[in-house]
Amino acid sequence: MARVVTLLSILTLVAVALAAPASAQEPKKLDPVVVTGTKIETPAEQVGATVTVIDEDEIEQRVYQTVDEALRQVPGVEIRRSGSFGRTTSISIRGSNPNQVQILVDGVRVKSPTTGQVDLADIPPESIERIEIIRGAQSTIYGADAIGGAVQIITRRGSGPPTAYASQEVGNYDTYRAKTGFSGAYKAFDYSFGYYHLESNGLTINDGMNQNSVAGRFGLDIPWGNTRLSGAVRWNKTDTGVPIEFTGNPAPIVPTIDPNTHQGSETYTATADLRTRPVSWWEGEIRYGRYWNKLNFIDPPDPFTCPPITFGFCNFPGSFQTSRNEVEALSHFHLGKWSTSTFGVEWREEQADVQGTNGFGPYSRTWSGLFQQQFRFFDRLFMSAGVRVEDNNNFGRTTTERGSLAYVVKEWGSRLHGSAGSGFRAPTFNDLFFPGFSNASLVPETSFSWDVGWDQKLFGDRVAIGV
Repeated sequence: MARVVTLLSILTLVAVALAAPASAQEPKKLDPVVVTGTKIETPAEQVGATVTVIDEDEIEQRVYQTVDEALRQVPGVEIRRSGSFGRTTSISIRGSNPNQVQILVDGVRVKSPTTGQVDLADIPPESIERIEIIRGAQSTIYGADAIGGAVQIITRRGSGPPTAYASQEVGNYDTYRAKTGFSGAYKAFDYSFGYYHLESNGLTINDGMNQNSVAGRFGLDIPWGNTRLSGAVRWNKTDTGVPIEFTGNPAPIVPTIDPNTHQGSETYTATADLRTRPVSWWEGEIRYGRYWNKLNFIDPPDPFTCPPITFGFCNFPGSFQTSRNEVEALSHFHLGKWSTSTFGVEWREEQADVQGTNGFGPYSRTWSGLFQQQFRFFDRLFMSAGVRVEDNNNFGRTTTERGSLAYVVKEWGSRLHGSAGSGFRAPTFNDLFFPGFSNASLVPETSFSWDVGWDQKLFGDRVAIGV
């Protein structure tokens, strides 16, 4: 009898040991909450547009050296970098031109008013909490230059007890990478600060780069009215060599190596944001953003004879200093959990000071108004529609509209979605005012686009398929 009891005890223990892992609840990763597609925090599955989120964990696990390396993995996104580390890097979404994609850092536009593009090489991956990529026309939400889509980079918010980190790495071509920072929270105040350095000698003569970046984010939760005050600042300076002599078109098959030309880019962004929800049915936000960039093209006299197919001179020194100030106010009116109406107004001014072979100093001012309506039915059907009117002192008034729909079947892990909308790209300062190469009568480029899609999760959300 004792042997039978012992055997039963052993079998019971084995059964419990085998059953324990099966009965344990595996942590389930929730869908991310995004703000880029609707101007208000919304679960990604409820956004009718095609959205991809790259979170902090993925950035750290895959050890992305630059932001463009992270974006290369996103479907429908094309990244072009003209050489090694630090070289001009642009983004295209669904075949659009780089100047037809809006890029934001903590809500601040970081595209140059002169070129209409942003150099992704100037945005290091450190201190990034997540990157949100919304594909399709987004001009109703962000105004000009969002024909192909929008990318928003959100920096890390501090939380928990004080923590600090530091690391150094070395690699081929005399590449050196260092980062350090700290973050945390004390009662109602949170903070995060980071420093990043990257340098490399490149692949050939005068192909090196040196980049330094500092970023900080701070927040204060105010008890009254469920209010939060936050701010973020970022400074980046990148110096890169330009090893190929600039010549005419067509360029020679064997390029001329330039040993002394280099480019310096210094960027500063800042934002201050106040959000409050004193009552359940109303939520307000006001945000100020500042962007400043100085691009220097330093081209001393060359130690060789000017190539025969240049424009008659070999040196093109120049300086482009640009700035942007913007203020946005939003009011969200909630009717239960099924309706949110958003009204917004935005003011923006941009200016530039260009010196060098051709100099000019343009200015623009933009006012815009936004209305967006969101509906949520039965926690399955999600609809949104909006309209935006934007008025610019240089090229006039433009109106854009957009609508989207998403239907979620949680029991099956399925999601059907679609969106359609109009978009426009505003003429840049170079398009309108660059001496000898501009046309002051240009009007915005316009577009209309639509998409439909199906997302399916399988095997306990371990596999995701999107069409």
